[in-house]
Amino acid sequence: MKVKQHVKSKLFLLSLLLMIGLGQNLMAQNYQPPVGIPAPSFGIDEQAPAQPASWPFAEEINYYYIDNTHVNATDSNNTYGYPDKPRMTIPEISYAAGSVVEIHGGPYNGGGQLIFTAQGVSGNPVWVRGVSEAEKGEISGEMIIKGSYVIVENLVFSNDYAVIGIRPHAGAQAHHVSVRNCEMFGTATDVGFRSAIGISGPVANRNHDIVIYKNLIYDRGDYRPTAAGENDYHGVAPSRNVDRVWILNNEIYHMGGDSVQVGVANIPDNERPSYIYVAGNNFYSNYENALDIKESNHIFAINNDFHDFHDAVVVVHNMGDSIWIVNNKVYNAPEGIVTSGSTNTWFIGNAVWNIHTRDLGTWNPQSGYSDGTAIHFRAADGGAINNTLFNYDNGIQLTTSGPYILSNNILAARDQPTGYDLRVANSSVSVQTTTDYNLYESANIDFAAGSGSNVIGVQNTYSQELNSPAEGSAQFQSTVATSAIFLKPSVNSPAVNTGESPTIFDTFFSSYGISLKQDIDAIPRPTDGAWDIGAYENPVDLIY
Repeated sequence: MKVKQHVKSKLFLLSLLLMIGLGQNLMAQNYQPPVGIPAPSFGIDEQAPAQPASWPFAEEINYYYIDNTHVNATDSNNTYGYPDKPRMTIPEISYAAGSVVEIHGGPYNGGGQLIFTAQGVSGNPVWVRGVSEAEKGEISGEMIIKGSYVIVENLVFSNDYAVIGIRPHAGAQAHHVSVRNCEMFGTATDVGFRSAIGISGPVANRNHDIVIYKNLIYDRGDYRPTAAGENDYHGVAPSRNVDRVWILNNEIYHMGGDSVQVGVANIPDNERPSYIYVAGNNFYSNYENALDIKESNHIFAINNDFHDFHDAVVVVHNMGDSIWIVNNKVYNAPEGIVTSGSTNTWFIGNAVWNIHTRDLGTWNPQSGYSDGTAIHFRAADGGAINNTLFNYDNGIQLTTSGPYILSNNILAARDQPTGYDLRVANSSVSVQTTTDYNLYESANIDFAAGSGSNVIGVQNTYSQELNSPAEGSAQFQSTVATSAIFLKPSVNSPAVNTGESPTIFDTFFSSYGISLKQDIDAIPRPTDGAWDIGAYENPVDLIY
């Protein structure tokens, strides 16, 4: 009877959660950020003003109508333009608060650069836009955005050199800028280093509060594995002197470099970008990475879909600080999530699968630097919490430095018999490592001993994994990647209700004032007082 009551209570909880989520979706039209991400104060939900009543017959002050394909288009004695008599070009001026620049036709390149300054204010921004997502204006040069409270939307950037620069042209600052619903494509050839959207500020007056939302960026640079070499054409690059950038719900693929690169190497500490939020994106099939984090502070990559790479999917270099890689799906690549040097670095709640070496013939599982590895730490500190790793050659590598905390992880379906589910390089790293509450399907662990061991061996020799469940099948509801229940534990899984409540979640809340206690599917952790191991917390844990 008690078991049945427990089942009923969990089923009721699931129904309640679903009803609450449905109610929120029906009631709220505003953007809802994933767990761990604050909503931006500007740039997501604003709607452009209606077209003025004087159109199509007469102009309206501060309403600009641009259409170089119209038979009557002219700039002569035509300051603003209107539908019956459009302007031929986009004015490169300082726009007053509330101005609307409606762009039809194209292309427009301003002689190579289109430079303007927005004087928007909160509640009354400047709009530079195509008429709708279905009817976009075409830009063929670099658009340089300066000023404040401006929304750029519904535009097509139609060649390799048609880019957006939110950068310090003539020392000008930019803040509260939103670029949304734009399409940017190129020739998929090597045209050298650049970014589709580059974000940087002046040293003395940093840019801030930038939103990059629901854009489609592709075929910029040579993305093929056979490319002649590195050709760093990135999708979005907040590089230096910028704070609070939201990169949300974009699709970026076929880049010669990365979908997103944060920071650059060898910059002064006071120029590091900070508080960069990368969430809800779909990044895939670049020459390099989905996300490359260099010298920067407070970086959050949450609830993204990163997949199909011939390089590492997520990399952290150059001693980035306070890095949070949370609740992402990472799959189909030779390396999953890697740090080669960082501090306060946490990989939490990620599902990582199908991670296999580039060349099995030269692959060396005894090396702490071998590919085919789902999660890799070196020259770093932090840990891996509540991840599910599935179908990999190596699971977790800890190669240098520390301290590290590993807990609540599932490691299942290792593909190579000689690979390691956990490899700790040496005794100097092992004494800096705490590992417990992990579920290994069939453990092969090298905990600085130079040879393989199982969970019992690590418990007896190193007093680690003391509370980890016995080795055995993770008992997922499905291991078919197209299934909605892929890698979720079933009712009989030893992952259910056997985890710990990691202190890092409380640390995150105390640092940022936002809870991280949800899984990839936005299910609260825990749902019944006990944590599940792995990336998915099942509110009923009982799907028969």
